[in-house]
Amino acid sequence: MSYVVNIKPNDRPNLTATTETWLQTLLDVLNHGTIVSPQSQSATIAGNDTSELLNWKTVYNMNDPIIGASTRKLSHKFMFAEAWWILNGDNKVSTISEFNRHISKYSDDGLFFDGAYGPMVVNQISHVCNCLADDPNTRQAVMTIWRPNPKPSKDIPCTVSVQWMVRKGVLYCTDTMRSSDTYMGLPYDVFNFSCLSALIVRMLAQHRKPLNVTLGTLTMNVASQHIYHRDLDKIRTILNDPGLIRPPMLFETAPIEPMAFIQWLKYKATNGL
Repeated sequence: MSYVVNIKPNDRPNLTATTETWLQTLLDVLNHGTIVSPQSQSATIAGNDTSELLNWKTVYNMNDPIIGASTRKLSHKFMFAEAWWILNGDNKVSTISEFNRHISKYSDDGLFFDGAYGPMVVNQISHVCNCLADDPNTRQAVMTIWRPNPKPSKDIPCTVSVQWMVRKGVLYCTDTMRSSDTYMGLPYDVFNFSCLSALIVRMLAQHRKPLNVTLGTLTMNVASQHIYHRDLDKIRTILNDPGLIRPPMLFETAPIEPMAFIQWLKYKATNGL
């Protein structure tokens, strides 16, 4: 029997487009996903059994990057901390584990994360900005997160690549993922890539060839959009009653200077929304 949830924006004024897309994705995977049981180290930690949709696409407004469902019980402090950690180029367990006591179990040595996005981001972000500033119509502003021939690990990156394009003064981001946990990881991924794009907007404004752009949409192209069966009861609870709230529009009040923006994320991680 299909699981049915009545999602009607007109009847639910606090339902943002970002929240609606996430809830609909949960519902689609729950109703139509195929059961698969990967045996990787990270999947084993999470519980193996999943329901999965292949080659799934969702689109989010990067100006509205926080899921507004209180029953999901997102950690906003960790959300901001992870974005700060990534944009700061960090990969140490010690600097992020204070915001999430469970995350260290995905480290192979207890000291570093082999699949951390931060080092890859800081090594490539200048290339992305240079491509966009030199040719605003470019299709080459691409950042690769995947590691060729990765060794067995509990921390294999979920993202393969990220691409940015500017069209009519708007910055668009396309994230290509091999794997996405709809319940646990997707809300944080939407926020992280929105923050990364917001940083690029700020860097472009201060580039040697200044380019003034506004923040557009984030498209997530996911090979495996899935939910873990360990989370099924939580997912059904959320779909029955998401506890809709309207999160603040964050980037309108965030600092303009790029480094100040990164430190603002750390401040939010420490002090909350």
